[in-house]
Amino acid sequence: MCELFGASSRDRVELNPYLREFYTHDEHNPHGWGITWNDNGRLFAKKEPVRASASAYLKDLLDRPIRSRLLLAHVRLATKGSIEYENTHPFIREDRGGRVWTLIHNGTIFESEELAGYIHTQLGNTDSERILCCLISRMNTAIRKKGEVLTDAECIAVVEQLIADIAPENKVNLIVTDGHLLYAHANYKNGLHLMKTATTTVIATNPLCAGPWEEFPLNTLLVFRDGEEIYRGTPHEYEFFDSEEKLRFLYLDFAGI
Repeated sequence: MCELFGASSRDRVELNPYLREFYTHDEHNPHGWGITWNDNGRLFAKKEPVRASASAYLKDLLDRPIRSRLLLAHVRLATKGSIEYENTHPFIREDRGGRVWTLIHNGTIFESEELAGYIHTQLGNTDSERILCCLISRMNTAIRKKGEVLTDAECIAVVEQLIADIAPENKVNLIVTDGHLLYAHANYKNGLHLMKTATTTVIATNPLCAGPWEEFPLNTLLVFRDGEEIYRGTPHEYEFFDSEEKLRFLYLDFAGI
């Protein structure tokens, strides 16, 4: 499965130690790497559809300090969508209110009429990108109805409703940011873990160092600002479980059969 990493911090912190460990997890996630971070209001985004350990570009990137208050990183195991740049996470889109949204996803959408409508508008062909397309569409609809930009609380409500709508029958472990808040959700057991320090919250599919890592609460949206949890949603009932039927579907889909 893909792996995710996210960080939200009160201060600009150097995240290279976490990232160096995270990108060693490419043995089972060889189909691409990506990273995006904010530094003094400027968004940086880098990705390649190659194995992280084989990327001279990534090695050069990690040789320099990456300091940020908000960062996402991803290593990809392709289950839906071909191995190319357009399908490499993170995915980035701007809503009509000016918020720039970035999404990384570990999972598969097996059933969702809601997301199917974005197949012809996305840049690549992953189900993960369709989640972001749908989120932007819902944000834009909410902005049009209100007639002005949304508050943080209104954005949280849109994200939480989208997750509730697509979680049934689907694996939805994801981390999203709007450049201000960090949103995270997992509906697969041990799908995410988190660790809090004095200034920073880090979230990862698997713990990246010794420390007080906790299993992420299942089926629950958590939102962070400047390293602090500001919102914990009501748990939903749609925990995802693997099945022979779903695994067979993934195999046939990826094989193009």
